[in-house]
Amino acid sequence: MDADYTREQTFGALSWGGHIPERTDGMEPVVTEIIQRIGIPANIKGYRYLRNAVMLAIEDMSILDSITKELYPAVARSNGTTPTRVERAIRHAITSAWDRGGGDVAFIEDKLHCKIDFHSSKPTNSELIALISDCLRLNASRLHS
Repeated sequence: MDADYTREQTFGALSWGGHIPERTDGMEPVVTEIIQRIGIPANIKGYRYLRNAVMLAIEDMSILDSITKELYPAVARSNGTTPTRVERAIRHAITSAWDRGGGDVAFIEDKLHCKIDFHSSKPTNSELIALISDCLRLNASRLHS
């Protein structure tokens, strides 16, 4: 990862304007675009659940240590469903993206400085949630330091 990228080079092409907030306030458009660029269909429940899960992980990365005990129940509560349905819907969303051949690799690598291989086996729910949230946290701290 090259630390010499300017804010414009790193985030200038993003529809949400390229500003990554220091806190999770206002992060939802950022997370939404990333999920869309990965290729997750917006018309399935897992899309919304994945966005909620990433937002929670950005706020508190330790929640990733307890995916089934803390993260899924938190997402389920905010969406009026069960943790089992949340887990299944996120898994289906990831499978859908990988079955379609993945998303915008150039965007993910060039703008977020993250590597996602859409030709290898699909990531687990926790792997994808951790990857997206970690990339956003690293980019935000790099830009705000």
